[in-house]
Amino acid sequence: MLSPRLTAKEESAFALAEGVLKLANDLIDADVPDVVVVGARSPKSLGFALLCRSVSNFTGALTMARQNQAMECLTLVRSCFENVLLVAGLCERGAEFVKDMRSDNAANLKAFSKLVRLGPDVVAYTEYIEFIDVQVQRFLAEYAEKKPKKLSLNEASEHFFSAYRHYRALSHDPAHASLSALARHFSPRHKLNVVPPFRPGERVAALDWGCEALLGVCMGVDMLMGGTAQSEAIGAFKKRFVNETSEPA
Repeated sequence: MLSPRLTAKEESAFALAEGVLKLANDLIDADVPDVVVVGARSPKSLGFALLCRSVSNFTGALTMARQNQAMECLTLVRSCFENVLLVAGLCERGAEFVKDMRSDNAANLKAFSKLVRLGPDVVAYTEYIEFIDVQVQRFLAEYAEKKPKKLSLNEASEHFFSAYRHYRALSHDPAHASLSALARHFSPRHKLNVVPPFRPGERVAALDWGCEALLGVCMGVDMLMGGTAQSEAIGAFKKRFVNETSEPA
């Protein structure tokens, strides 16, 4: 697929996106000795894992934006906002939010383990089923006397309304096959668009939203750590973001 010719605004949006991506990678590369890589119980460790996930999601979103894959780009931007809301929960509630994340993980594993056993290909994937069983038993051991509970992201969004609004909007269109998302495949000429293009101005919006999300994750991780070697750079980029976009920071 040929890369589209970019407008001046789109070129500027890509430049801003590359800047925040470098900022996030610099934060990951910074010397932060308090982060424990082994295990998923520390708010700081989970925060950095979410930062890594955000960099991966955002890198994919940039690739899709360059290839004019609007729906795929926006779906990955949605994932970045999901990461923001989780980091927000870690910042606001710390270890208690980690417990909620583990409870959510246990609930999902429990439901999934029932589904995989119902398929006709269970015998063919015995090793995989055993792996799921180990995961389920490990997490459900914490919930012997109570039912694991699904995590609601709006509970982590009190001070992150903009992120939650974008997350919900992008969940409806294009991340899920809603009628609004499916309508993108129909062109005015009564033909189907296999790969729907960006709507006017949507590529710039997607890039700006992605920058908002990744910057939010960087700010949250910096807060979780009580400040890092990249604190000043994050503050400077926040000012640049506010100056170059209409999005909140």
